[in-house]
Amino acid sequence: CDQCGNGFKRKAHLKSHLFTHTGEKPYACDQCGNGFKQHAYLKRHLLTHTGERPYTCDQCGKAFKHKKYLKFH
Repeated sequence: CDQCGNGFKRKAHLKSHLFTHTGEKPYACDQCGNGFKQHAYLKRHLLTHTGERPYTCDQCGKAFKHKKYLKFH
């Protein structure tokens, strides 16, 4: 990054990082208008509107919106 000196292995990661400096959030939620700097963050956010919980524990059946919460469980 020419602004802060951080290095990235992939050009896409640098591109995403640059939004940190500009404040740009090019991916907007069509339901609430919230903006996100990465498409993946928008996809994760959309679960708050659908109520979908795609990550399920094999042992107890409890479902989670995010994979990290299933891992913590």
